[in-house]
Amino acid sequence: NKNIKLGITKTNANILLENNNLNIKDTYTYINNAILKVNGSIDEKSNTDIKIYADRIPIPGLFRAFAPNDVKRNLTVNNGSITLNANITGKLKEALCDAKVLVANFRVQDKSNNFRAINEDLEINLNSNAKTNSNNIDITNKGLTIVLPQTNSTIKDNALKVAIDGTKLILNPTDVFINNTSKITFDGIIDSNKEDPIFKING
Repeated sequence: NKNIKLGITKTNANILLENNNLNIKDTYTYINNAILKVNGSIDEKSNTDIKIYADRIPIPGLFRAFAPNDVKRNLTVNNGSITLNANITGKLKEALCDAKVLVANFRVQDKSNNFRAINEDLEINLNSNAKTNSNNIDITNKGLTIVLPQTNSTIKDNALKVAIDGTKLILNPTDVFINNTSKITFDGIIDSNKEDPIFKING
């Protein structure tokens, strides 16, 4: 589509359903020349082995195509790509999902020129167990800069690490710089099983 600048081309689907077995082979499409492919199987006993892979799919086209209209009216995504590598295994209702998501060179700004955000690298590692209803997520972010033009201010966080383990969200110590001069260090734990979060702020 020329208006949203999202091209889906070179699609190939090889999906066979036979004797209650689903096989997916050599199935892929290209989104703005970046590949998205799926391979795997689900057998008659619901044993699952599915692999999903995407390589640096451009985010601006996805945003223009799928973001809610009220979001698109207020924000513009100028750059960024997403890479995905996911494996889904086990019984379908008790599946395990191991996934890694990489978001690189992301740029977003609001149309009122109140802020611009630039982010170099975001990595999310997910381990999900449907049987135990548990999720472990590790998030590593590098190179976040937020610019506030109307106040001529900048906020920077060069390295951020967050772990989500069951009911706990753990923020490792991270330094936030305001206008490259003031430094505030944050770390803490939020546990949904407890009423009060534990946070430390040092400036």
